[in-house]
Amino acid sequence: MLKSMILFPEIFSNRPDKFNRLAVWLVNSEGIVCPNIRDVFTAGGQGIIEWKKKQYSRIPQILIKLSNSIDDLKIILDELEIDILEKYWNLSIKNKVNDWLGLINENSKKIKSLNLEEYLKDKFARPQS
Repeated sequence: MLKSMILFPEIFSNRPDKFNRLAVWLVNSEGIVCPNIRDVFTAGGQGIIEWKKKQYSRIPQILIKLSNSIDDLKIILDELEIDILEKYWNLSIKNKVNDWLGLINENSKKIKSLNLEEYLKDKFARPQS
């Protein structure tokens, strides 16, 4: 799930086809057939994120899962080769973390109450626990 969050930032969007590339990759690269792929990321509906002593409600579960997995995501992102990321992101990488966070923010424009990019940069800047 975490590697998928990195390779396929479109899963953070509200596009109806956002899981298509992921489903194909799971079958072709990982040998996994998951007919309920959407549920892996979205089960549980919405939740709350607390940041800078403020609570933000109605946050999609996929962003809650991302937030709760920052330390593991840092490790996976660090280990992934730039050419792999460029292939899946279809862009020239300047900085893995900043480029990925930008893609997540770009795909998550539906979050109005929380500055998602600033929040994630803050989470990524903290030392691993």
